[in-house]
Amino acid sequence: MSAGRPAFEQCIAESGKGDPALDLSGRRIVLTLTVNPNGSVAAAAVDDAEIDGTDLGACLKGAARLMTFPPFEGDPMQVEVPLALGR
Repeated sequence: MSAGRPAFEQCIAESGKGDPALDLSGRRIVLTLTVNPNGSVAAAAVDDAEIDGTDLGACLKGAARLMTFPPFEGDPMQVEVPLALGR
């Protein structure tokens, strides 16, 4: 998970330059990832509808899809990644 942190932080930093109406102060979201047995991320979803429809949401989901996990046996699994967006 720590390997993806810089990409998430970049998305959050860039969002501050975008929509000024989007208040991230103290905001927390959960990214839900679908991880394939080979360790690749097949899909990413944001649990906050307001964030999901923004450039920030798209950036976070894109960064999540670039993550890789250790391979495992069995069916794809869901992984929840909590993120704090603002201080």
